[in-house]
Amino acid sequence: MARFNEGPAPLGESLRRFAMRYRKIDLDAIGAIRERWSGVVGEALATRCEPTSVRDGVLLVKVASGAVAQKILSEEVRIIAAYEDLGEHAPRAVRTVVA
Repeated sequence: MARFNEGPAPLGESLRRFAMRYRKIDLDAIGAIRERWSGVVGEALATRCEPTSVRDGVLLVKVASGAVAQKILSEEVRIIAAYEDLGEHAPRAVRTVVA
């Protein structure tokens, strides 16, 4: 709990705590995932999809089409393995949404 003389918390820190507490969204994980995304799925595929959030251990990926969704899901085990080094922030499953 912050003391009155410490001043306000930085906005980014406050938003991160809010997202994790109320929506179970891990903002730290999604930042690390986005940084490495094209290296994990390949440049060609990365232009057709985008990781959007990690919620309750599930990585949500916005995809351009059903074909891209199938490709991402076929690579789920490899994608999860690529992020194991994130520890407790690592996704345990991948889901797609066509948008």
